[in-house]
Amino acid sequence: MEQIFRALGERNRLRIVLILERGPLSVGEITWVVGLSQSNASHHLKLLSDAGVVLRRGEKGWVFYGINWNDPLVAAIVRIAAGERASLSCSGPDMRRLSVMYRERRNRSIEFFGALGQQWNQIRESLPPPSVYMDTLTRLLGTRETLLEVGVGTGHMIPLLARHAQSVLGVDNSPEMLAAAEKSATAQGLSNRVEFRLGEAEHLPLGDGSVDGVLMHFMLHHAGNPRDAVKEASRVLNASGSLVLAEFTGHTAESLRSRHGDLWPGFTPDELKQWGGEAGLSPDFEMIVEEHSMMVLSMSKGDNHEEQQRFSGG
Repeated sequence: MEQIFRALGERNRLRIVLILERGPLSVGEITWVVGLSQSNASHHLKLLSDAGVVLRRGEKGWVFYGINWNDPLVAAIVRIAAGERASLSCSGPDMRRLSVMYRERRNRSIEFFGALGQQWNQIRESLPPPSVYMDTLTRLLGTRETLLEVGVGTGHMIPLLARHAQSVLGVDNSPEMLAAAEKSATAQGLSNRVEFRLGEAEHLPLGDGSVDGVLMHFMLHHAGNPRDAVKEASRVLNASGSLVLAEFTGHTAESLRSRHGDLWPGFTPDELKQWGGEAGLSPDFEMIVEEHSMMVLSMSKGDNHEEQQRFSGG
């Protein structure tokens, strides 16, 4: 306890913790947001890490720091501090720079996928094989009236969603990807049941409580602000809806950043459940496939949750 409070007792370290409360950041991003030199920021991060306040993930040029939400004391202190952030004079400028940084991330993602076009169909082949998780994903999707896929890409998952819902919505921030998805849906005779919309995962072009289910299929690691993307998914879900994610767990595969345009080196299940809990979602299913560094996670609104289950292996 002493070490935690000592680490948080310095102003710049508190500033760092308050921006990390919004989600993990790289050293370079932390440096830019709080206006410190990289050596100074790294020094503060080491002290916070040694105290168990933050966790370091990644290797070499792809290192991220995030709050250690697994520690109940750290989690409680950070939540209280975040609620009082307005009393810290520099918090306002810090949060404004953080918003600019998130916007820059989104722009990089849009540019990457806009340049790819149909090449994404070939790149997607390096994702974990569907045979590993598709049966589970299918069961979790169940039967719905309206299903939304966030980050629909070229529409690869649309036929699956159409088998599980009366109507399907697909949202993506790339006009080029949406054009390819619409062409694919038309070719498969699904255009009368599928609607595509241009929009951001963090600002979905849908009303509150308008869908029964949301699918995020290996897209969250492309989101500028994954925490807000989970919050938005919860907003558009109706009272008994659920969010189903297939996503990478934490990894150090540099090729995923360079070839796939990834903004994040995966997530921990606890991170996603933390963000889901903040957005009013409760975890009801979790599957970890260690061999492929991936997970399938379902989080629901309402009270009718399945008993959480955990599996390991391929």
